[in-house]
Amino acid sequence: MKVTADDIAQLLASAPPRLVPAHVAKAARRRSASTAGAVVGLIFAVMGLGFTTLFFPRHFRDEWRLAGRGAEATSGVVTAVTRTNLKVNKRPVMDTTFAFTPAGGKRQTADCYTTGSRWSVGETVRVRYLPDDTTVACIEGGRLDEVGWGGAFVLLFPLIGVGIMVLFLRQRMGTRRLLLSGQTAELDVLAVEQTGTRVNNQYVYKITLSAPAGGPPVVIRRTNPADIGLAQRHVAQKQPVFALYDPAKPSRLILPEGLIEP
Repeated sequence: MKVTADDIAQLLASAPPRLVPAHVAKAARRRSASTAGAVVGLIFAVMGLGFTTLFFPRHFRDEWRLAGRGAEATSGVVTAVTRTNLKVNKRPVMDTTFAFTPAGGKRQTADCYTTGSRWSVGETVRVRYLPDDTTVACIEGGRLDEVGWGGAFVLLFPLIGVGIMVLFLRQRMGTRRLLLSGQTAELDVLAVEQTGTRVNNQYVYKITLSAPAGGPPVVIRRTNPADIGLAQRHVAQKQPVFALYDPAKPSRLILPEGLIEP
């Protein structure tokens, strides 16, 4: 069902809280935040969780303890060096197995990782271990995780994804609040300018409007052609445009006439 000029006229004439027709609310949600953005956010979050599971340095706490004063050191010997399937900066990650004997304990083996080969089988090395848990041990200069501390960067992917989805939900919820409870105002369109920024292959336009309740002009940014075209027509004809705005933050507004479908 298309949004008509009569629908918008009735909406603007209603006192808040308004009864918003379902097709008007749907059109407003679609214009306020693209579903494609939410999909991109979900992809980032899912892929990021996968990368985090694979590459996040899970032994960071043990690494920290081994670097502290509570760790002890002894000599050890390299018993095997194996190339893993991972590379860091185009260099293979090597899995080095070593044997050592903790103070007052029995000979045992452990593994550590390096980027590139550093030791050979039979080489004597210096080993740090935790006396209260001798299974936590590493050759000095090695690490306990395949990727190391650099693997923590994978957290950015799920965080970015979640951030995109939160922004999407906030935009949609904000649009719904404006439809229900926003104050009505007639604003002069002072300028419409294309910026150099693109979102989803669409240029972002800066639209400058007179303030709803006086004061300095407010600036909104839009990518949807309907709002941009509406603002361009009104600035050319020097006619005011209707807006629904939040009195607590006048720059938070929507242009209901942009919802009208031909």
